[in-house]
Amino acid sequence: MKTEELETEARTEELRYLKPKTIAIMMDVSVDTVLAMMHRGELEGVQFGAHWRIKLQSLKDYLERHRSKKGELETP
Repeated sequence: MKTEELETEARTEELRYLKPKTIAIMMDVSVDTVLAMMHRGELEGVQFGAHWRIKLQSLKDYLERHRSKKGELETP
């Protein structure tokens, strides 16, 4: 890949947003849990009209923060 393509892909990645329901399915938790995580500041949410979306990078950051030293996710 060319440098410009990588930079464009990185910028696009930063701008991707997911529905709370999508994240709930990915994490095997309820939508209410995802919304609570967002309201506690654990996930970065943005409101578009009446709908909430969560930045994909925010989810990745959350998962990285909660990895144990063995590479497994820590239980809350």
